[in-house]
Amino acid sequence: MKNHAYVFDAFGTLLDIHAASHKHSVLLGENASKVSDLWRKKQLEYTWLRSLMGVHVDFWEITKDALSYALECFEIAQQERFDEL
Repeated sequence: MKNHAYVFDAFGTLLDIHAASHKHSVLLGENASKVSDLWRKKQLEYTWLRSLMGVHVDFWEITKDALSYALECFEIAQQERFDEL
């Protein structure tokens, strides 16, 4: 009997990666879509970098770090919006 494995790229394929920014677009302001794009870009970059360095960080930590970066780039007050996003 052969073993089989199935792998799905959930983000962007099965799940809407921009759902949080769409839902909270008022919190993010006029740059909501740009914040969302940068958030996702950094999320992927941080995942790749940490994998290459052999430093495991769970999904939620990477996501928080990427969101912090994106909010800071667009000068959006983090404390008020971070938990909602």
